[in-house]
Amino acid sequence: MAKVNKSHAKLFNENYTYRYNCKCKNTVYYKCVISGCTGRAAVYDSGFIKVTKEHDCIPSVIDQSVKKVKEKLKEQSNDIYATPYEVVTDSLKGINLNIRGSLRTEQSLIRSVRQRRSRKNKRREPTELSDINSENIMTSRNENFCLFDSKDENRIIIFATQENLKAC
Repeated sequence: MAKVNKSHAKLFNENYTYRYNCKCKNTVYYKCVISGCTGRAAVYDSGFIKVTKEHDCIPSVIDQSVKKVKEKLKEQSNDIYATPYEVVTDSLKGINLNIRGSLRTEQSLIRSVRQRRSRKNKRREPTELSDINSENIMTSRNENFCLFDSKDENRIIIFATQENLKAC
């Protein structure tokens, strides 16, 4: 199963994709996402999945795999220690070329990871020097970015890396 929105999930079973239909007692019912298909499935509290009505449609293995790759990208984009490039390449490892062809370009996927991170990590801009917490400010390469902070009334903060100073 994969979370799609806040309240409901999609079900992936035997190369078919189902969307939430309803819940009755201890069973959640799903229906095929293909319009007009009669395919239905039930998920019991124990986690057992039963197909209750057969499908009229043909399953798409490529669509299933593309959706799984996209879910993996979403999950891994939360890893703040991996660069967007590392997130994308890790998600695409071992992926069939047919499936890869159905995805967007690598640069576009990297951009999506960056955008997801920026939306998630919106920071409040400091309005005064006292609002700045200079401890543990790191670059994307995990280098210390704050070299000096006087932390007094006439506060002086120096932002740079050791590598930047060597270049001068």
